[in-house]
Amino acid sequence: MALQGNTGKDHPASRKLAPEGVDEAAFEQAMLERWPRLGPTGVALRLGITALVFFTTWRAIQYRGASALSLLLPMLAELLVAIVAGVLLAIFVVRDVDFRRQVWRGLRPWMLIAVGVLMWEAWQGHASGEGFAARMGIVWNWIHGFAVGSGLRWSMLIAALGFAGGVLNDIAAYRRNGPPFVYLGSLNLGLRTFLMMMFGFWLACIALTFEFSRRQSAEGMWFALLLAELLALWMPVVAQAKIRAARGNTRGSGKTPRSAARTH
Repeated sequence: MALQGNTGKDHPASRKLAPEGVDEAAFEQAMLERWPRLGPTGVALRLGITALVFFTTWRAIQYRGASALSLLLPMLAELLVAIVAGVLLAIFVVRDVDFRRQVWRGLRPWMLIAVGVLMWEAWQGHASGEGFAARMGIVWNWIHGFAVGSGLRWSMLIAALGFAGGVLNDIAAYRRNGPPFVYLGSLNLGLRTFLMMMFGFWLACIALTFEFSRRQSAEGMWFALLLAELLALWMPVVAQAKIRAARGNTRGSGKTPRSAARTH
């Protein structure tokens, strides 16, 4: 198996492509197998889910007056699924110490945020005399009302189901190839989040220069999210090409990836 024997840590291509803390050989193999899936059915499914999410969000802008901020709700739904799925994978599915360590390390900041919010609401409930349960009910009603009022419930559901489908694909590959486990669904979400933050910075700069209506701001955010999604789909294809080229070069020179790396 490609994931056994060679750790890939000396492979020149993997040093440039694999995220920190992820086994490079496993990352390369996962990139070639699953991101994006090579079969036309998998590619069509990914594109179909993306089209559905952006179609429903566009309709929400045009017919429900969804704001630019509310368009982040589908990505938030994916983030919640990613956190829950990561914990469940680490507990019940993946027998990989490194993956479990990554999950708990990534979970800590979210736990601190959650504890901070709960402490703040508890204090608010005590100060107002409403009680903690009543305050949490108010928060839930506000979140639910915001999602419903924006018309993005279906977008959130589709995005969450699409992410869950990617998790099942990662589990299937893990059972097929064995450890280490590579959580590509989470990596894809992280890539899109990074791109969205970059585009969001430029959108903020533009918004400070020109005046836009609520709909125009939402449409600008919609296009930024779409661009981030398309780039997140395209960049792994480029990474795959680099990995194949590096492997082809090592085969052509008669060297293993490890011995080829020592010559650089």
